[in-house]
Amino acid sequence: MKIEDITKVWETIIKQKLLAGLVDWEEDYREEIAAFIRYLDRQFIGELNVRTQIRKRPLIPHQQWNMFEAVKSGTARTNNAMEGYNHAFSLSLPKKATVWYLIDRFIAEESLMKKTVLELATGGASHEFNTRTIAQQMHEEELRALVNNLDKMSISLYVEAMVGLFSG
Repeated sequence: MKIEDITKVWETIIKQKLLAGLVDWEEDYREEIAAFIRYLDRQFIGELNVRTQIRKRPLIPHQQWNMFEAVKSGTARTNNAMEGYNHAFSLSLPKKATVWYLIDRFIAEESLMKKTVLELATGGASHEFNTRTIAQQMHEEELRALVNNLDKMSISLYVEAMVGLFSG
């Protein structure tokens, strides 16, 4: 959702549903769930000052965790690709690599990247797709369509659709 809608959606939809669901939980868990709701409030939304009814700044700013614009533009929402690359690169090195061995690996990696970029630029490379990749791409397309159609639906319908997309 848009950054300017976060607090309103939290207060009017999400927090209300969480609080309403507390009665369904066993007595033992109610205080823990209430504490979790307060944690979410403080960390991600901004704790409400009961006296002034003004929210403090959240500990984690909305711009830092909200992925609405990243989804709209199709940019990466995580650094998983980089983490995967670093992991694979570190696995290709011996346990006690010398500086010279490491330099040779960097040179080889650079050559491989230049070749890959050239192939992609000239249309010569083909990317193999597996079932998981196709499913991830379909999920990304559904998510992008939902985000791009936010202005055409009510905010509560948007939240319900988002929950459905991630719980399915």
